[in-house]
Amino acid sequence: MSKQSSGVLRGRVTRVVLVISLALNLAVVGLLGGAILREGPPRHHRPPPDVAGAAPYTLALEPDQRHALWGELRSEFRRPPRGGMSETYDRAVALLREDPFDAAAFAALLEEQASAAEARRQTGQRALTNYIAGLPADARLAYADRLEEKLATIADRFRGRRGD
Repeated sequence: MSKQSSGVLRGRVTRVVLVISLALNLAVVGLLGGAILREGPPRHHRPPPDVAGAAPYTLALEPDQRHALWGELRSEFRRPPRGGMSETYDRAVALLREDPFDAAAFAALLEEQASAAEARRQTGQRALTNYIAGLPADARLAYADRLEEKLATIADRFRGRRGD
């Protein structure tokens, strides 16, 4: 085969590969476009309002109230000893890399992390309760109004996502 004929062949092969690549790219774009047109644009994965946790309570606080509550919590949520939470994640990474995998040790570590998270949640709940209990009646009623408003906003955001 001559150099000229191999160059022509190489050019044809390259052109065919490019056309096939273009066709595949257009097929992928068409599939994505069709999915978006059918389902709508992708949504952020947020928890539904019935599992939103403390978010509505904290969002309903005025900025100065949130700051005051955080000041109270700051003393409660003292930084863990050096290493603290990051140390447990380092241990998780090490456990995940072990062969054979020790599922019991990994489960125990997850329980340890869950217990620490639960302790922090209880501390936050106590602090919020104490803070609200110390508010004058008019400030507590205004807070209730803001909470109701936040809950309605969250519910509106998720209406229709679960067939409601």
